[in-house]
Amino acid sequence: MSPLTARALSAAIAPCLLVLVIGCDTSKEKESQALHQEIARLKSEVKKLEDQKSIIMKLLTKGEPGVWTLDWNDSVGIFEPRILERYPIDQATPRKIVNGLNRLRPSPGVDYIAQRAATVYLGIKDPELLTQRMGTTGANEYLGYIVLSITSIPDVELVHFDFPEGDHAVPGFYSRARFVP
Repeated sequence: MSPLTARALSAAIAPCLLVLVIGCDTSKEKESQALHQEIARLKSEVKKLEDQKSIIMKLLTKGEPGVWTLDWNDSVGIFEPRILERYPIDQATPRKIVNGLNRLRPSPGVDYIAQRAATVYLGIKDPELLTQRMGTTGANEYLGYIVLSITSIPDVELVHFDFPEGDHAVPGFYSRARFVP
């Protein structure tokens, strides 16, 4: 091959190599961007799971005695407990908390029946509202409100509800663990 032909060939190939190298850099750059986006998404998911774990631990761990509620937390997608009314430990009784529950949310209403060992027995004043008209989420949130509040009392672990079974709620034994997603 003559030097002139080799130079001409080099001149012709050089732009192609440049395009190939630039193309490789662009491909690597796109791959790098995709990896950075995936890492950011995974970090966000890990944060959400850590936040959920923190909320679940709040649900399972007794807080101070009082009336508790469950608020929907959009950022993590679960209900989060929040205290509405505090009671001194030495004054926290099932009757007092039931009175507080009824004062803060009078409908459908809670009736205190009895306490035996670590279980408090309760009725619902308007079971038809709870089981038929509040929807499953509303009934579950209301029962969670009661269970978290009653089991915030030291030595109370379970709540037994006595009401006719309906489409959206069933009677029986409930613990804090029932409200863990």
